[in-house]
Amino acid sequence: MPRIAEFPVAFECRTLQIVPVGEFSLVIGQVVHLFVRDDLYDDRYRIDADRLGAIGRMGSYGYCRTGDRFTIPNRLSTPPPS
Repeated sequence: MPRIAEFPVAFECRTLQIVPVGEFSLVIGQVVHLFVRDDLYDDRYRIDADRLGAIGRMGSYGYCRTGDRFTIPNRLSTPPPS
């Protein structure tokens, strides 16, 4: 699958449906493969969010970083250790 080599994570997706929405289109897809750079895994084979340093799109021209994370306790289970 062609992808940008510098990106630490890439999703390979299959297009399921394209829905016209006004002058735009909504693309609905299914993730079929996930590529993750080896150095992003911790000792339990989970992605280390600090190493990833993800940036998210908030809408319009706004973006955010994942440096300020928190956990909301779930009364049905205990959160994983940090």
